[in-house]
Amino acid sequence: MKHLILASALCLSALSLSACVATVNAPGVTSATAQTVPVKQTDFAYPHVKRPNLLVADLERSLVIYRDILGFEDAPIGTSGLDSYSYPVFNIPREARMRYTYLGEPGEDRVLGLTEVSNVDLPRPADRPYMSTVVIGITGFDAIYEKLAALGLDMTEPKVSGGTEFTFKEGRFVDPDGHMIVIYEVLD
Repeated sequence: MKHLILASALCLSALSLSACVATVNAPGVTSATAQTVPVKQTDFAYPHVKRPNLLVADLERSLVIYRDILGFEDAPIGTSGLDSYSYPVFNIPREARMRYTYLGEPGEDRVLGLTEVSNVDLPRPADRPYMSTVVIGITGFDAIYEKLAALGLDMTEPKVSGGTEFTFKEGRFVDPDGHMIVIYEVLD
């Protein structure tokens, strides 16, 4: 992953990387009728973080942030079956229903998973500090930060920082489901 860095432990997608199989669904297609196709496996150095997966209450609302504003590439939306491995992995009650998508970036598919959980209330962080974050490199920082601010998200004031290899502008926002996201743009 070129621009997506996992800054601390996150629950990874519930699909097994060793199986290298994905269920590809068109909108409205259930997992029972989905086609199973091989996932292109490239030569990664291991260990390799495939993707963080964020549990969300409203997939369309999350797509506005991650696809429309941050610019991740769109992917099909699937519906999880009642036997989905996500139930035990994420400790999701069986009465919940799930839909999911795996967004891509240029050069790599499926870098960010969004799993909508409905019929149950998702917990929200009760207090600080936040236990995890996803750090995402972007271009067009000011315009993106303005669009995120227009959504009324909890945000920090942007900051220019000097790293050992480059200078960058960064800022933090919390999405509507309580996930802390740090975005940055390399300036030089």
